[in-house]
Amino acid sequence: MVLLVFSSLGLVFVIYALHCSAGARAAKSWPTVAGLVTESKHSHDPESQSKVEYSYSVAASRYNSTRIKFGDRLGYSLFSPNAQAKKYPLGMPVLVHYAPNQPSHAVLELGVAIGTVSMGVVGLVFLAIGIASLWWRPLQLLIP
Repeated sequence: MVLLVFSSLGLVFVIYALHCSAGARAAKSWPTVAGLVTESKHSHDPESQSKVEYSYSVAASRYNSTRIKFGDRLGYSLFSPNAQAKKYPLGMPVLVHYAPNQPSHAVLELGVAIGTVSMGVVGLVFLAIGIASLWWRPLQLLIP
């Protein structure tokens, strides 16, 4: 039962990491537009991360977003929760990559957040443990 939970959790982690990777690959071909950081808050709570919000306009419509990089909802940096606010101070001009068919989807940085990459690797390990355990049990029954 525990191994089934391990495998399932691993599969969810891997699927999420692959989903973020696919988004990051697609964003490489997205058009860009000038934007402006409208909010940049440092977090004083060590368990939460900073908040950065930026605005940009596409075809006379204004949009706001908080996504810096794909997968950043899990943490921009594992070691520095205020890294976003330090890198993107209030009023800073930014280059925004937006989805041409859905301009409300945007990122400032191409690529996948390190937390998501780490989660994908952990997911692969969990999956490997689950799959290996499926083969290990029958082998134990065959060995006298």
